[in-house]
Amino acid sequence: MTEICVEVKDSIENAVKRLSDLGYIISDRYTTCDNYFTKLDKHSIEQSSYQDLLNNSIIVRLVKSKNGEDKKIMYKSKTIVDGKVIDEKKYSVKVDDTEKAVQVLSAGGLECWCDYKYENIEFYDGEKYVVLQKVEGLGLFMEIEDYQNINNLSAEEKYIFLSNLAKSFGLNLGDDYSCKKVYMKYLASIKHSEKD
Repeated sequence: MTEICVEVKDSIENAVKRLSDLGYIISDRYTTCDNYFTKLDKHSIEQSSYQDLLNNSIIVRLVKSKNGEDKKIMYKSKTIVDGKVIDEKKYSVKVDDTEKAVQVLSAGGLECWCDYKYENIEFYDGEKYVVLQKVEGLGLFMEIEDYQNINNLSAEEKYIFLSNLAKSFGLNLGDDYSCKKVYMKYLASIKHSEKD
């Protein structure tokens, strides 16, 4: 799967209105709570690149929506070329209790290097999904995943296509179409703790 993730510098209200004006309909709203765990120690975490850190991480994820809760443990494998995430594979297993999953991983000696929460507004136009994500302490982001009609493209071509699609919405966007939100959140937490 190929996806883009870009910072949205407009207000969430303006972004929602713009997507609605373009014919996208809100298909879902949900909250995601992620806890990232790794076998690496604190010093190794601080020295690791995003890809190394992610490759050594397990995620405990809780998604709350009007349909209930989805609880799982996940692993993500990302292919990064020139700093751009051009492909991602996700592996997951459902769990009954995310709080107990966090306790088990912590008791097993794994380090929680980042936990964060974000509100999602999912849009659909009959063909593709666009998700606005309001990340606590970080800001507003937009994700677009590949979809059926572009499956014939290579991962890099999909990345370019999806980036151009995001630009076509006429929103005020950042320059990085491969934002690594969890890593950005982690780096922001380090800067905050250095100030204390």
